[in-house]
Amino acid sequence: MMLVATYFAARFVTQRFKASRRVEYLYSGMVALGFLLLAEAIFVVGILGLSITEYIAKKDPVAGAAYIVALIIYMGMPWLVGKTRAAR
Repeated sequence: MMLVATYFAARFVTQRFKASRRVEYLYSGMVALGFLLLAEAIFVVGILGLSITEYIAKKDPVAGAAYIVALIIYMGMPWLVGKTRAAR
């Protein structure tokens, strides 16, 4: 579900904010990833009361790997969508 939401959000952003170069979409994905990780860190420390290292240590290895892959896709989605839009 999150990957579908990521795709539609990236599509909206690339339609709304045209970039002169496609690499700018990758930069926007990096900024979005930074904000996402910051929000998650605030949630983990503030709400759950865990340290970041405790949170990472409690992750299941398979779920943790899937999470890392989803974060990479999240970061690259604006670039991928912008790339396919530019090709059309």
